[in-house]
Amino acid sequence: MPFTTAKSTETAEQKAVYGKVFRRILIFVCVLYILAYMDRTAISYAGPNGMNQDLGLTAATFGLVSGVFFIGYVLFEVPSNLALRRFGAGVWLGRIILSWGIIQALTAFVPNEGVMYAARVLLGIAEAGFAPGVLFYLTLWLPARRRVIAFSYFIVMAVLSNIVGAPLLTLAIEWGNSMNTGFAGWRLMILLTGILPVIFGVWTFFYLPKGPKDARWLTQREKDLIEDELAAERSQVPDTTHSVWSGLRSPKVWILGAAYFTVPYSTYTLSFFLPTVVAGFKQQFSLELSPVQVGLLVAVPSVVGGLAAILVARSASRRGRLGLHVAVVCFIAAAGAALVGFSNNPVTSLIALSLVSIGAYGAPAVFLSIIPKLFNIAAVATALALVNSIANASGFAGPYVTGSIISVTGSTNMAFVVVGALIACGGLTIYLVDRRSQRPQPRRRESLPAVDSTISSPEKVR
Repeated sequence: MPFTTAKSTETAEQKAVYGKVFRRILIFVCVLYILAYMDRTAISYAGPNGMNQDLGLTAATFGLVSGVFFIGYVLFEVPSNLALRRFGAGVWLGRIILSWGIIQALTAFVPNEGVMYAARVLLGIAEAGFAPGVLFYLTLWLPARRRVIAFSYFIVMAVLSNIVGAPLLTLAIEWGNSMNTGFAGWRLMILLTGILPVIFGVWTFFYLPKGPKDARWLTQREKDLIEDELAAERSQVPDTTHSVWSGLRSPKVWILGAAYFTVPYSTYTLSFFLPTVVAGFKQQFSLELSPVQVGLLVAVPSVVGGLAAILVARSASRRGRLGLHVAVVCFIAAAGAALVGFSNNPVTSLIALSLVSIGAYGAPAVFLSIIPKLFNIAAVATALALVNSIANASGFAGPYVTGSIISVTGSTNMAFVVVGALIACGGLTIYLVDRRSQRPQPRRRESLPAVDSTISSPEKVR
């Protein structure tokens, strides 16, 4: 499918309607993703601030506690996205958010390591389907030139959650410890990160429409404009089937999922171990750092990664060549991971970690924009869910393998060498698959009928 770039002529009416979609839909789901990411990574701040000691966790078992979240998450990703298509975004995303908030809040009361494992698995099951569900939902509203930018804003919320979350979560821990109530500060922090999603989950039930046709804040002309442009774009997709299951059967999905595995591997290694690495500056470089100062330093690579995500997405939107953009940032991340082992001062270490962050956060939005180019809308949801499921298995592997390597070697250097090698291979594979998909497709004998884009009946012919 030819990628229509942002340089294409866009009328004032189109700018107005898609601006309205950004304000009414994108901002809301971005806030939800901040909450989701803070929930899943909250234990990375709890670990070195009392949780590991209270529950008796080593580096390896902390990595396992961090990673078991993804057992339930991966297993329930595709079924959750099928349910989202059946029940609609407002209902299903609301259910996801409400249930993960309740489980996160209850996690604050775990008495031991075993119960923590169970709580993390249940949290993964509750949150399964959220990210790919939102990405699929955005494909119902936005054409390709707008979608890659929207995806970047959504993905960068993971970065913003670190920037905002690092100081806020550490402050919550210190506040809890200062109250001397016997309820540990790390427990109070986890409780608070569960209460907020419960509130937003209820709000989501009533806020998100199924698709453009059900949006009361759009005029009929604006609804038709969105539907007509998306229908024209979908008629150029190489996948001519209307089967939900074609997204699960395609070899391209499995190859892309395996390649993309390397990117979240890097992201979650950063998310779960960056606070520990920075806290290690105390001993490694003889620095005196408070928990809040550690949180602020942790935010530096996150800021760099967030800026990279937006700039790379804008470049891809203008120039196309999505796979090439992914490969470039992955190679930058690989160079940064190699540099981690050679750094001999905190500034060099932060630069190296920031380079890793460029690939970890700069690649996802552009990569995920490749999927809608390859599949009919009926298969996009399952293709996104399957790719995300395969990739997020790295959410288990990354923290566990990294923790094990640190336990054996006593250093993070070898762990980051593994990160660099994996992300370089992943970026190259994604580039080759995308390049192959750019080859001219055989001309069709007749045009496909447009497909209705509502979630509840995606195969319905208009």
